[in-house]
Amino acid sequence: VKWRLSEGRRQLRKEYGIMEKDYIEHEDIVARVMRKVKEFRFLTRQNDHSWFPEYYETMLNIVTDLSDSAEKSHALADVLMQGYWWHHGQKSKEILAEIKENAINGRNEEVLSTVFFIENSRIIGIVNQIKDIEENLLPFCREKKFRYVEAYLLFWLGRLKLLRDKKASEDSLADFREVLSILPPSEPYYRGREGYNEVL
Repeated sequence: VKWRLSEGRRQLRKEYGIMEKDYIEHEDIVARVMRKVKEFRFLTRQNDHSWFPEYYETMLNIVTDLSDSAEKSHALADVLMQGYWWHHGQKSKEILAEIKENAINGRNEEVLSTVFFIENSRIIGIVNQIKDIEENLLPFCREKKFRYVEAYLLFWLGRLKLLRDKKASEDSLADFREVLSILPPSEPYYRGREGYNEVL
């Protein structure tokens, strides 16, 4: 019986792509898959992506096999987003819509903020992009309490206003100050990618 249990665990580790060296004995399958998704995201930062297509398909199958839950949607949004960036032929409106749906259902705010940025950047004209954020995206985030995405949108709203006005207006500075009120100092958008803290 002990041998059969050991063999069963070994097969599960193999099936779900979990190596012996990082296997945690009492970790449930959802936690294990979520951990592997985080590792997968870290691996995509490497310069060489020749390994990606096969590994992506494996991760996609693993996550898809999970029972429907918020955790599954959260993980699926992550995996599909990596596929969108790195997998040939994945950049379609249908894939992006699927990523968005899973990000919302799984409350994956990091992925959702990326989707909103992609969608907003496809709108022609800075004035129209500003209008989309103010009239559509921000109200949605505030209603659903997506605070990280709200801060992300405010950051880009402030930047778009700077691009429109060619100078730091009180309107754009107000957006940046609101970002600081929402995010903790550890968040990248608190510090600012383009040095907007210096502007403040």
